Amino acid sequence: MNATPPIVTDVSTASISDALDSLGMPGSLHGIGSLRPGQRTAGPAFTVSYEPVDEHGGTVGDFLDDVPPGSVIVIDNAGRTDCNVWGGIMSQAAHARGVAGTVINGTCRDVAVANSAGYPIWSAARFMRTGKDRVRAADVQRAVTIDGVTWLRMRPAGAPSEVYYVRVAWAAYPYEAPSVKFAESIGGLLTVASAWPVIPGYRPASLDICKPMTAEGYALHAEWRTGPEAWPTTGNPFLWVAEMLQYDLDNHYGGRSS
Repeated sequence: MNATPPIVTDVSTASISDALDSLGMPGSLHGIGSLRPGQRTAGPAFTVSYEPVDEHGGTVGDFLDDVPPGSVIVIDNAGRTDCNVWGGIMSQAAHARGVAGTVINGTCRDVAVANSAGYPIWSAARFMRTGKDRVRAADVQRAVTIDGVTWLRMRPAGAPSEVYYVRVAWAAYPYEAPSVKFAESIGGLLTVASAWPVIPGYRPASLDICKPMTAEGYALHAEWRTGPEAWPTTGNPFLWVAEMLQYDLDNHYGGRSS
């Protein structure tokens, strides 16, 4: 079993960004800022996707009871700034449950309540209009895309009880292949060999996929950049990568790496 290292919270975001840049990895959320200077947090991501409400209605915050203590809630409301998806009651409830913080690709309100509770929030904007009857929570713990990073949860057709979490990170969509890594959970560690499936071309020991659909594969085989293996820049490259990953899981799956 792989031991999980402690989460470090005393390293500056500038240092983390520089380290990720040196590795050629994206790791920033452009346009999303903190409510107050100096706040910091870290923890596994608990993702929530929002969508516009329809005639069937829906709720905004019923997912809170499912968030494990120590998690960071990551909300994707598609960057909307005309209504909020987080307010004072949710800040108080999350703080009481031991949630580590909230990151919102969208807006929040009741800033004074969050600050008084010491609950850290990062958001694209602050705006008072409620999201009730405008948006609803559509899904939790599914793939979200913010600033070029997407998380996928996938299952092999032949072993549906096995769940794999895949981080797809684009440096220049759609012009270059993405970095593709398997993790122990959405937003989790990318250095756990047992998070990887056993599939030809997938290399858990090296933590990469050596195939002409990933940045790692093209870095290892420069000859793939031309000819039939060249990266496709037309159509929907993201969908193509997701379909290739699912195809490999369904047709070439050999179990979970140890």
